[in-house]
Amino acid sequence: MKIDYTRLYLSASFAGLGAFLSWIIISIVDYDVSTEDGLRQKTMLFGLIIGGFIGGLTGTIDGLFLNYSKDRALNGLMMGGVIGSIGGVAGLLIAESLFQSLENEVWSRAFGWGCFGILLGVSKGIINKSQEIGTFCCIGGFLGGMIGGGAYETLSSYFLGGSEDRALAFSLSSATGLLLLGVSLGSFMALLEDVLRKGWITYLDGFLEGQTRTLDSTKGEFILGSLDSSDIYFHEDTSVKNFHAKLLYNNIDKTMQIVKMNGDFIVFNEDAIEVKYDSSAEGGGGLSFSVVSGDILKLGDTRIQLGFEEEKRWTI
Repeated sequence: MKIDYTRLYLSASFAGLGAFLSWIIISIVDYDVSTEDGLRQKTMLFGLIIGGFIGGLTGTIDGLFLNYSKDRALNGLMMGGVIGSIGGVAGLLIAESLFQSLENEVWSRAFGWGCFGILLGVSKGIINKSQEIGTFCCIGGFLGGMIGGGAYETLSSYFLGGSEDRALAFSLSSATGLLLLGVSLGSFMALLEDVLRKGWITYLDGFLEGQTRTLDSTKGEFILGSLDSSDIYFHEDTSVKNFHAKLLYNNIDKTMQIVKMNGDFIVFNEDAIEVKYDSSAEGGGGLSFSVVSGDILKLGDTRIQLGFEEEKRWTI
């Protein structure tokens, strides 16, 4: 297991920022809750705003900070915003329905926020084109939504129950509660991806030093290159070709093979001292040999380290 603290911080910060911005919009929107239809419209509007901001901002992280791609950032903003809005509306309607039918139990609304977190996880999977990342983020989103949503509803009950100025109490509880909700959602989605993933790579140097990328074990191929659309992206390394090499993963026998495309590569042992394989010296790719978690792959001037569950021996 390898925790990527950079992505964890970014996910928590951007989800929290989205929640805070949604609170600003909510606080200036005028709505009528004197009727049942008015309450439902208010619930849907709140869900649309909260879900849109949190989903949209968390959707931009990959493009802005991980792959440095404007196209990915805009795609993530739109995809995350749309799915987040749908999830926000659905989650709050579920929460309000349960809240009314279960005699105002706080956990019922928290469950609705958990449902919202599941759809946020779906958007992360779509943005990253990864079934496993989507699954892990759905689990993290549900847990984060339940915990953050429970804290939100508990704070609301506390502030509103002990204050004479209900307008001020509602504003304070909403701001604090939504911020906790956003941070909880972002943190748990990033954390559960790191905890549950079966394979990953870590950048040891270069522009992305210290960051990790999840290797989806349901995928059979990972492109390594300098294009921002690559599965494993080598940013600002001019010696790495657009389509430098690819990793082929066999999910049945748990082996991996690296295939030369347009560039050479070198594989070191974990201490980066002993060369295990040099594709240029061998005259090209195609040779397979066993590696263990921790072995290092060098493309151009950048080294990445492979990580995976110890019981699974992959082959390069």
